[in-house]
Amino acid sequence: MLFRSGVQLSYQGGDVGLNAYASIPLAEKRFVPWFDEPAPFTKRTERPSLEQWQRNPKYARKLARALTQQGFNDIELSLEGRTLLVSLSHSRISFISRAVGRTARTVLSLGPMAMDSIKITYTLSRLPVVTYVFKDAYALQYYFEGLMSLAQLQKSIDITFATREYAKVLADAAIRDLAVRDSTDPFIEPQLGRPLLFGAKRGPLSRIFFAPFNLNIFFNDPSGALRFDLFSVLGYSTPVARRLFFNSAVRFTLAEDVSEVEQQSNSLLPHVRSDVALYKQGSDIRLLELLLNKYYLFGERVYGRLSAGYYEEMFAGAGGQILYMPRWGKWAFDVSVDWVKQRDPDDAFGFIDYSVLTALAAFHYRFPKFGITTTVRAGRFLAKDDGVRFEVKRRFRSGVEVGGWFTVTDIDDITSPGSPDDPYRDKGIFLSVPFNILVGRDTRATANFSLAPWTRDVGQMVNSPGDLYGLMERSLMLDNPEYGPLVDLDK
Repeated sequence: MLFRSGVQLSYQGGDVGLNAYASIPLAEKRFVPWFDEPAPFTKRTERPSLEQWQRNPKYARKLARALTQQGFNDIELSLEGRTLLVSLSHSRISFISRAVGRTARTVLSLGPMAMDSIKITYTLSRLPVVTYVFKDAYALQYYFEGLMSLAQLQKSIDITFATREYAKVLADAAIRDLAVRDSTDPFIEPQLGRPLLFGAKRGPLSRIFFAPFNLNIFFNDPSGALRFDLFSVLGYSTPVARRLFFNSAVRFTLAEDVSEVEQQSNSLLPHVRSDVALYKQGSDIRLLELLLNKYYLFGERVYGRLSAGYYEEMFAGAGGQILYMPRWGKWAFDVSVDWVKQRDPDDAFGFIDYSVLTALAAFHYRFPKFGITTTVRAGRFLAKDDGVRFEVKRRFRSGVEVGGWFTVTDIDDITSPGSPDDPYRDKGIFLSVPFNILVGRDTRATANFSLAPWTRDVGQMVNSPGDLYGLMERSLMLDNPEYGPLVDLDK
């Protein structure tokens, strides 16, 4: 099914009618063919023996360099007996299986000749997530040469969640012997996650980015039907230790009329969101983010995060999150706790006299057959109201996600648009569009939109500085055969 659109014009009884329509093929895998996708590594070179590989680290550096040139980062290599261990990540390739397939091709071309097996661990924010064990390197070679089917190859593949013990063994060996951690050449590349976003990268996971155009739109505020906020963002992020990241961002206002709102918030709750207009007044340059994030692998399928600093435009503080994911299951559970203090709209680093300890437990359940994910969050929100937030979303074959949320808490918002008889409940809809269905190449970038009818204080959450479930969910898709861990290994 392709895009379809049209316009109908009618005239009847003196009335003129106009009807426009568009049909978007959400069930298609992608809307535009990948015509600009880099080809897999197929260069044939003379491969070293096991002894040469162990004796001279130049062979490991050559392999790491070839992987770096393909966009891989955070590369660690180690040789245990006749098994080559590889740990890495990729910021562009959307599916883990494709990244693993490209890694395996490169290893077969540049790794030691007599290796029997290959272990490839994929990482996210330096968290080991999933490990592919190719127990027969010769069968893998036959598969890439078209001499073996995927069904036949699967018999020699084990796919498991990464363990803490294995990750430590790999990291220690790689750091001591064979790791090539830094790319020596900085480069500039366009990023598709935001309109016209550009970044400069030097070394694994370090980058400077600039997003010249970002737009926030506010609908149905009591002071007007529509307000807008157009701004640029300049940011920098870098790892400062193992799984410890520094993130920063500054915004530059280009044009806005949110600050022109004269009607003050009538909310009887603490004004955790409804005073948004105050944060648009004053200086056109404002600190958005300045924080440290530390990620942990506590055990197999148990992840953690600690954060401290300026989370967002309106709040700063410290907190953390723990995520548990069952083995190839349809559900996940996480708990996030953050102590935050509200920032002063008139002082870049100052605060006002309001703080709160928020705590939310979240249960996520997926229905892979229908592409539906439901989430229930329960606990304390920003305005010190306790309650439950319900979320549901549908993921289409294209990767587009459409969903909504509705929140019920123990504090009633009875001022307009609410009333004593009908208190206002926080609610809204959201849309996430992956760019790899719209452009001619693969990318992990997405465009995210959300729409709530009012800017109110009830049922509000602090912006997470690094949500673990969001990080894992989009990358894994492990129980869906179409987006699962094998796919086609980028053959």
